[in-house]
Amino acid sequence: MGSYEVHAVWRDGGWDIDVPEVGAGRTTSLGRVRRAAHSLIAAATADSGDVSLVVKPFVGGIEDEVLIVKKEIEDLAVAQIRVAQHSRDLARTLREKGLSGADIAVVLGVSPQRVSQLKHT
Repeated sequence: MGSYEVHAVWRDGGWDIDVPEVGAGRTTSLGRVRRAAHSLIAAATADSGDVSLVVKPFVGGIEDEVLIVKKEIEDLAVAQIRVAQHSRDLARTLREKGLSGADIAVVLGVSPQRVSQLKHT
């Protein structure tokens, strides 16, 4: 199985594709870049079918900003997991102190349905 980096550059309403050491092409949408890259690779090498592609889109010099947003999205997902666990733990502690589900909902600022979900996860 080969591994290839695919550069996709937005230009003039389409995507210029470059697979270093393999070849170049063009497609109309980023969603079609993988298929086009596979075709380039199959035509130029013995690799066909089972290849690993890393597509790197380039859109007018804002790639650093894209990387920042992707990192923020990853960080948010990690924070959501952490907050969900903390919420479950706190709901359990409040329940052990004798609070009702309705009171826990008010304390945590969530709906009673969410409290019920926290108890069962």
